[in-house]
Amino acid sequence: MSPVTVALLADRPDLLVPLARIRWQEWSGHAGREDPQWWVEATRREAPLTVVATDDAGEVVGGVGLVPVEHPELADRGPWVVGMIVRPDRRDRAVGANLITHLRRHAADAGIDRFWVATGGRAVTFYRRCGFREVEATHLPNGEQLTLLQDGGRLTDRLRLEPIGPQQATDLYELFHDPAVAEWYGDWTPEQAVAEATRIGRHWQRDGVHKWMAYDRTTGARVGRGGLSRAHVDGRDRLELGWALHGAFWGHGYATEIGRAGLDYAFGELGATEVVSFTETRNQRSRAVMERLGFHHVKDLPMQGDIFALYERSTTIRPCPQ
Repeated sequence: MSPVTVALLADRPDLLVPLARIRWQEWSGHAGREDPQWWVEATRREAPLTVVATDDAGEVVGGVGLVPVEHPELADRGPWVVGMIVRPDRRDRAVGANLITHLRRHAADAGIDRFWVATGGRAVTFYRRCGFREVEATHLPNGEQLTLLQDGGRLTDRLRLEPIGPQQATDLYELFHDPAVAEWYGDWTPEQAVAEATRIGRHWQRDGVHKWMAYDRTTGARVGRGGLSRAHVDGRDRLELGWALHGAFWGHGYATEIGRAGLDYAFGELGATEVVSFTETRNQRSRAVMERLGFHHVKDLPMQGDIFALYERSTTIRPCPQ
């Protein structure tokens, strides 16, 4: 499979007409949209935040955009993902997921925290696989039924948090190959990282929640991974919060920043009333982060051949300041 290169359409205006042509070939059957020029103009309107993928021959193989409003009836939310298209011969080859990853990064550069998509059919599964969470089903005045999904990514003061999936396998490997991380988790192989990234992606699709990959908003540097997951802990199914950071970023408040984003997600969008966190009893750094986030120590538990300290936090406890 040949690689793809993804760029902002605003930086590659020469790709506007080829992208519009692919969209016209796929969707020209819609009433009032039979003219190829309609698609050129629609794609031009999206251009400020459209990303486009090309193959190694420079041919356009897909694109996706972001607009403030797609359907007037849903103007209370947004911005909205629009025009996701992958050329038929390149489907099921991760081009769409690659486009979403780059769209998140350019949206973050524009200060956009989260965005939405209104879609139906098989596309719902695709977006769930990319870390979007189903929010509700709705009907437009024309009778069209749509599923509304919200992106699972987040922006914090310093970080861009992306739902982990197969696209982040290399980043996961580099993280767990860091000696500071490997000391706690073991030194992973590339195959382990691929398996873990794939597993986490499946959980985003099934549960609408799991771990994020964390990147510096300014430099794009990989900081670590963290966030929520559903886990069976101390005899119950719980919502668990955790983190693992490159050693170079220890001691700068990044774990607390990721933790706060996870708690906001848990107690906000997910409507949770309790979150747990756990670490080896000897891991004083992580225990200090848990306490800064308002967790309290409940008990010690034997897990994975070691003794872990279990912490809990409910909605009634406010996190301590940094």
